[in-house]
Amino acid sequence: MYLVQFHSNAEVGSGRSLKYWTTFDEANGISTVNEYMNKMALLSNWGARDNVSIAKIQAGTKIKYAIGTAKEQVGAIESRPGGGLQILFTQFDDGWILDTRPLP
Repeated sequence: MYLVQFHSNAEVGSGRSLKYWTTFDEANGISTVNEYMNKMALLSNWGARDNVSIAKIQAGTKIKYAIGTAKEQVGAIESRPGGGLQILFTQFDDGWILDTRPLP
């Protein structure tokens, strides 16, 4: 299973989590960071999304996760509609991450 996560440049555990990911198919249908934040219902005050990580979980790996649709988030300054596919992992092995890059 290949996964994509857009995130800030913060270190994992210090402002960045590995819990939430999306699929390649979902990410390939998104053309801007703002569109990603809308689909994943990520408010701006939750941090920048100017880096991307790609991960691969080998077939047969035992994992526990929930998959569903991001729900609308309403904040004091902005709202994000949600509607995108997101996967929530109870534990995510950072060894599954193949590459991390800043967005151009």
